[in-house]
Amino acid sequence: MIAHIGATGIEDSKELARHAFKSGAWGIGVMNPVFFKPAGVEDLADYCKEIADCAPELPFYFYHIPAFTGDTLPLVPLLKIVSKTIPNFGGIKYTHENLYQFNQCMQFENGKFEMLHGQDETLILGLTLGAKGGVGELIIIVSLFTEVLSMPLMILIWQKQKSSRTNLRSSLIYL
Repeated sequence: MIAHIGATGIEDSKELARHAFKSGAWGIGVMNPVFFKPAGVEDLADYCKEIADCAPELPFYFYHIPAFTGDTLPLVPLLKIVSKTIPNFGGIKYTHENLYQFNQCMQFENGKFEMLHGQDETLILGLTLGAKGGVGELIIIVSLFTEVLSMPLMILIWQKQKSSRTNLRSSLIYL
């Protein structure tokens, strides 16, 4: 179980992180503050670190849900910071329709972090991009789709698509 420890105050989130560890949670997750929003990616990374440090034994997941938080900060720059500053950063629960950004996060450092898809309406697309799982109301049927998406043909298509994107990016650099 990943315990959602988001609260209106950082001290409450830190206490909930310690409690989650003591209670046997597998991981912790937090969304960005909704009242005192971070001014930039660096502030958001500092916020996450302060909470993640309270339960360093547990994987820490950032819960990206702009519809509720109003957060529109770019996530790849966040991953660049937290990959160096939060050793227990596990990944992102991504609840948004911007699948381009989702895919960029998936590819960060060759898939270093887990990306969990959290928007039911685009869950199948997220899984085809390689999401490690889904969190939402449709979670009951995710296992059925995961089985289909793990079939050899789907894997081959995804690998070819990934390879062609990499080759295209390399070609564009030299234009």
